Amino acid sequence: MRHRMFVCLFLFVCSTVFGAEPDPFGALMPTVFSGHTGMVQAVATSADGGRLLTGGVDKAATVWDVGKNTVVFQFTSHSMPITSVALSADGKKALTASRDRTVVLWDADTGKVLCTLPEFNEAVTAATLNSDGSRIVSGTVGGIIQLWNVSTPREPIQTFKGHKRQVNGLALSSNGSLLVSGGADKIFAAWNTVTGVPYFASDSHKNSVLAVTISPDGQLALSGSADKTAILWGIAEKKPLQLLDGATGDVTAVAFAADGASVWTASKDKTITFWNRNGKRLGTFKSPTAIQSGCAAISSSCVAVGTANGTALFLDTQPLLPVAKFNVAEKSTTATFDDDEEEEEAAESDNSVTEGEFVVRRFMGHSERVTSVAFGANDDVFASASFDGTAILWQRSGNNARKSVLNFGMPAYSVAVGNDDRTLIAASQSVSVFYWAEAKGTPKMLNAHTDPVTCVAFCPGSMVWASGGKDGTGYLWNGGGKDATAKLKGHTDAIHQIVFSRDGSKIATASNDKTAVVWDAQAARPLRVFKGHTEPVRCVAFCPEGAKLVTGSYDDTAITWDIATGKKLRTFQGDQKKIMGVAFTADGERVITGANDGSIIVWDADTAKPIRSLDGHSKGITSISTSPSGKLMLSSGGNAIILWNIEKL
Repeated sequence: MRHRMFVCLFLFVCSTVFGAEPDPFGALMPTVFSGHTGMVQAVATSADGGRLLTGGVDKAATVWDVGKNTVVFQFTSHSMPITSVALSADGKKALTASRDRTVVLWDADTGKVLCTLPEFNEAVTAATLNSDGSRIVSGTVGGIIQLWNVSTPREPIQTFKGHKRQVNGLALSSNGSLLVSGGADKIFAAWNTVTGVPYFASDSHKNSVLAVTISPDGQLALSGSADKTAILWGIAEKKPLQLLDGATGDVTAVAFAADGASVWTASKDKTITFWNRNGKRLGTFKSPTAIQSGCAAISSSCVAVGTANGTALFLDTQPLLPVAKFNVAEKSTTATFDDDEEEEEAAESDNSVTEGEFVVRRFMGHSERVTSVAFGANDDVFASASFDGTAILWQRSGNNARKSVLNFGMPAYSVAVGNDDRTLIAASQSVSVFYWAEAKGTPKMLNAHTDPVTCVAFCPGSMVWASGGKDGTGYLWNGGGKDATAKLKGHTDAIHQIVFSRDGSKIATASNDKTAVVWDAQAARPLRVFKGHTEPVRCVAFCPEGAKLVTGSYDDTAITWDIATGKKLRTFQGDQKKIMGVAFTADGERVITGANDGSIIVWDADTAKPIRSLDGHSKGITSISTSPSGKLMLSSGGNAIILWNIEKL
């Protein structure tokens, strides 16, 4: 499409440097998808690259099975050319926008219409969909941008006013909090989707902005223009960071590699060019015809483009991977727009860990901030989740610690491992929970929440699990069943953490409403509400014997409680800033707190006096998890995970 390009090229080794001649892109052999009778103006892929959606001037939208190069379904209900298309991450929902003034969401397998937005007063020239298909953003020839809730599409939930002419490109961040747009008025703008107010707008381009996209971590944006250039933008910096110059035709499509450190641009000059963030050209693929649109799968190495002659080209870039090299130095810190996370540490490499009396091992595998760590059913298996859009299943013994790397293309906020040490669940600020039955392949998307999911946890010894959401609601689930079995309702604001007691009889939740709640897990009803913190409660943990609770808060304190009476037992306060993780030792005699300043303190549970610090992280602690035996503890900070021996603290 003229408007935008999702290219998120996933590379296990991410930022690419080509030093060999000839250009390795010259060896790429595209798969050709033929069927449209006119120019392909829009393309999109599912997260795994298994499906391709194309839209053309022939008024048709076609869903393709990439592996078989066959048509799954062709949607022909539009009466004028299609201007924009999008697919949900699982490839099940397709979005099409047209100059016939309509935007339609439909089932990609059957063509059944799922949602039709009210008819617009003018042609719709750009549209996009969030990962789970619950939100739509539309842009019109008159410059009006609107955000829609698919479940209640009568009226837009937000209108973004600023463009004076046609909107050509739209892109949403993975957590939905950031929107970028580009228009025929030469304006590139970044917007807060909650308030509708722009973070910034710029007229740095000298001609129409034709395509826009956002990096996987939300810290960067990229725009392509009819001025034959692309610009890399810093969202936090609110300014251009790098000009990508060299095309001899309009830059009609732009995209990030999954690491955000390298980018694609495509042009009407019949080229696709791969660049690093510093503006160095890494390689070029030459198309037989002018490129009108482009996209790529966020969890594979394949790129797709739509061309002027009615075909789509699908490029498998896997042959380039052996000559790829990851360069951490080219990455910058993470900027997000989630109110609940805005004051946490930026994601930076944490290489400060020193081996000491209590450090067992350090695990490095994520390229961005690790947000969550959790043990499985034994002390040898655990999982981690990260802003880099992956969850990793680890085995601490052996030389090759990583068992599985699971990609879902958006920042992850919580992860849990099932009793079988193979099943993983993850929350990523989508309204869906990601569920992998065998820690591989494409996850199930389980839906009950109406707002983003913020945390997940498994019940020890079973496949029952729980999820908490930004709206303060929790749900109970059994295995991979598609429907939740019970609802936890009581909080008035986001749930930050949800945990089970060791015997599985109770659940505890920590919330932005400054309270913690202990629930009867069987009856799904609250047993007691704990009030005492003056700021949001960020974390919670049960004492192994189940009679006590510890909570940690943004008010810089941790508190232990008697669950039966609700009585506050001790308050733990020192120099730590914002308590992000809490735990008891196996004997219940020690409390451990991890803070946003990178410190981990061990306290005497009875006297609330500090005993020692566990030094290792230089970046803010984001998560703490103790092993089933109580002998080990995991902590995450920056992109590092440390395994500690806490048996003799």
